[in-house]
Amino acid sequence: MSIVPAFFNRTESIRPLFDDVDVSEIAVNGPGIVWAGRKGMRFMERVDTPVLTESTLRDFAELVAHHSDQETNAQRPLLAASIPSELTGPGNRDFRIQVVQPPSVPAGTIAIAIRKPSTLDLAMRYYEESGAFDRVNEPLADSEDTDKKLASLYRDCAWPAFLRLAVKTKKNIVVSAPTFAGKTEFINMLLKEISPAERIVTIEDARELRPPQANAVNLLYSRGNQGTANVTPVELMEASLRLSPDRVIPGELRGAEAYVALEMLNSGHGGWMTTLHATSPEHMFDRLAQMVMRFGSTLQRAEIVDYARSLIDVVVQMHRYDDGVRGISKVLYAPH
Repeated sequence: MSIVPAFFNRTESIRPLFDDVDVSEIAVNGPGIVWAGRKGMRFMERVDTPVLTESTLRDFAELVAHHSDQETNAQRPLLAASIPSELTGPGNRDFRIQVVQPPSVPAGTIAIAIRKPSTLDLAMRYYEESGAFDRVNEPLADSEDTDKKLASLYRDCAWPAFLRLAVKTKKNIVVSAPTFAGKTEFINMLLKEISPAERIVTIEDARELRPPQANAVNLLYSRGNQGTANVTPVELMEASLRLSPDRVIPGELRGAEAYVALEMLNSGHGGWMTTLHATSPEHMFDRLAQMVMRFGSTLQRAEIVDYARSLIDVVVQMHRYDDGVRGISKVLYAPH
């Protein structure tokens, strides 16, 4: 028996998005909170769907789980699956779906990302006529200009302008600090510099990050696996990429997730920000290497440090001074 009729029955209120050939992905951040990604548009747009209830979303998740011979519940809140997009047709035309249920998202919400199969079947002539080959091997002017501007601001010690531009141009930033030096507050300040149109996914063990962007999903895990859900930050980081984020913001790196974080950066997911307990940028890179080695990497510590330095653009070192002032003691910028 096909799942397709039941699938569309559960999602009747967003059926127009499935029928719209220009919509490539659908993101549900909770009951009645739906965003659509359209071909040719840089950012998703909000879609008004007030009748999409929490109960309907739960039914939808259970339907997808049943079809894919999986379970989805409080113990197993992550579900990745594919279901056929048509009653009949080729097997490679599937909806790719990622579901995240509580407690890995806040209570009362369910995050669902649906990626529609591409309907395009392009020939070489399309790329020739559309100009796809016109700039092969040409330098990327915007990137070069940005690095020059950042280098100039860095030399001039124009730190607010430097950080605003680094965030805007999606440089990868680590805020390093000892305990109680204000790194979370600083990350929250940087989040305000991100475009309000971007889709943000945060990963934390407690809700401390406050992205002001309307299109935001907050993923949660229990430190030490002490909670109901058997979900690790590594699993959430992998799931986050299937939620179609513009940026993934891990609240803090503490362990094996550091390896996945670097792999994420290496695959081109820029604009990343996180925090790490360390007393200097050099100490931060050393601690990061230790975390990656715990994951089982065969690289030597020096190799991991070099690898991390090639991916992390900016390190902001914070310090709590003897007079109680919390400030920035050092900024490290390494254009690649």
